[in-house]
Amino acid sequence: MREPLWPPPAPAAPACLCALDALRGGPPPLAGEVAEGRGELPPPKAGGSCRHHRPGQRIVGQGRWQDTASPDVSALPVRPTLLNRRVHHWLSLVVALPLLIVIPTGVLLQVKKLSTWVQPAEQRGTGVPAVSMTTLLDTLRARPDLGVASWDDVARIDVRPSKQLVKVTLGGRREVQMDAATGRVLQVAVRRSDLIEELHDGSFFGEGVRYGLFLVSGIALFALWATGLVLFVHPYWAKMRKRQRRAAAHRPR
Repeated sequence: MREPLWPPPAPAAPACLCALDALRGGPPPLAGEVAEGRGELPPPKAGGSCRHHRPGQRIVGQGRWQDTASPDVSALPVRPTLLNRRVHHWLSLVVALPLLIVIPTGVLLQVKKLSTWVQPAEQRGTGVPAVSMTTLLDTLRARPDLGVASWDDVARIDVRPSKQLVKVTLGGRREVQMDAATGRVLQVAVRRSDLIEELHDGSFFGEGVRYGLFLVSGIALFALWATGLVLFVHPYWAKMRKRQRRAAAHRPR
């Protein structure tokens, strides 16, 4: 008696991952490759052999096998690629907060010569530097709006011979630009670039935060770059190795 043509008979259960991939239309996985899913692996077909797994084992992770009689997975070594992914994951949390400060302040510092809000535009004097320090201090004292009484009120003096200019930084982050030849005040403006630099390197928050958080975050950021490069290159390297193994398996002996 002939068997009915409909419904069609169900395909037999695969004996191993090789047969399962054959049903899916894909190539069989090689030893050590990523295998998805969990559970017991059926034994190989009768009279056949399988080079991808052994009977009495189960999948416990990506490409890792464990005997069914030993359920302890924690004793298995962590693969380098998985360890690299974990390091990349946790380092991103370490650098997240400092980068929220470092990135925007770095952008502002890049355009400080283009934005007068960040750094005042440089004026130009009338001659080579010839004014004395005493003349500069007397000129600053003569301006009540500057509030300068002595050198203690002056934070920094920057001489620019190429611009024939003297920059005097006062408290409150004010910058006074003076003619280097005559000592005349050319411009008074707020200089915010110094504050942005202190935020950028973490010195605004104190030396402890600067070296304990921002320096460590800089090192962690380099490690993020390295681990990210490995995560980017590894899939291409794995595909190349897979093609090499398959070519070697099909090469006539």
